[in-house]
Amino acid sequence: MSLSAVFMEDLKEAFEIFDKEKTGRIDKYTLGAVLRSMGQNPSEAELTDIFGSVAGEGHKVDVAGMLKAAEAMAAKMGSEDHEASLIEAFKVFDKENSGRLAAAEIKHMMRDINFQINEDEMDELMEEIQDSAGTVDYKHLAKLMFKQVDTQPAEREQHRRKMAEVKSYFNRNHH
Repeated sequence: MSLSAVFMEDLKEAFEIFDKEKTGRIDKYTLGAVLRSMGQNPSEAELTDIFGSVAGEGHKVDVAGMLKAAEAMAAKMGSEDHEASLIEAFKVFDKENSGRLAAAEIKHMMRDINFQINEDEMDELMEEIQDSAGTVDYKHLAKLMFKQVDTQPAEREQHRRKMAEVKSYFNRNHH
């Protein structure tokens, strides 16, 4: 699967943000953070596999390697309809067929399947999308989780702000 020119530019920008030492090379952990900041969600095993195929000297990845990793992840994501699969999984627990589940139940499920999001991020997400009754429209949640970045200016600006938040979080919690 080929990445759009705009998406590749955003990936390069994310790479620059996460390359704290400004060496032009990042480690496996940082590659995972870059990919996740751009809406890709590699498991630890996928990240290890992809990193191994693109890592160069000193077990680090340069921009070209990061772009190859993103393409590999996009191809993998494209081969599976994660959004539809997640919706189907949520439907199993939707006994009333309402399209909604308790936020606490969704959090529990996400922990059980080892979804690549930490507890604070999950709490923040649930606070944003749950209604006053503490339930979540799981179709909306699935769309949010697997949404590809839109290239419209307003969405790009919002994405840039989110990347800055991720960078801030990363700097506070890494190393």
